[in-house]
Amino acid sequence: MKLLLILVALLFGVIVTGMTLLQNGSLQHYLDTHPEVSWVPAADYYIGEGYYIMGNLEASATYYQRVADRFPNSSYAEDGYFNYLQAVDDMNVPRMEMVNKYSEYLERFPNGSHAEVTRRRIENYRNSRH
Repeated sequence: MKLLLILVALLFGVIVTGMTLLQNGSLQHYLDTHPEVSWVPAADYYIGEGYYIMGNLEASATYYQRVADRFPNSSYAEDGYFNYLQAVDDMNVPRMEMVNKYSEYLERFPNGSHAEVTRRRIENYRNSRH
């Protein structure tokens, strides 16, 4: 029981520290200037995931877009870009604007793993009356 309490306290401390570093920009600066870039796309991607889960769509979109723009050759680039679009779409951007944004995804990743979903969304948005 005592070990479980210690683990919970440690986890809480890590979460609070992480949130503090995110809010004051220290983590972002560290990621932007870190010499070993190979793990930075994953870090940005999962920070975006955390923000998305917490409902902070703007911050989520920012981190997802960073992955796609800064690391276009990483294994996270396509999913990051699609998740960026999803976060923006969830912010209730006008549908015709989303058609343009989703079309950009298809230009960038014509055979991507989200291409079929993207095509359907474009078609649905073009055919909707709203």
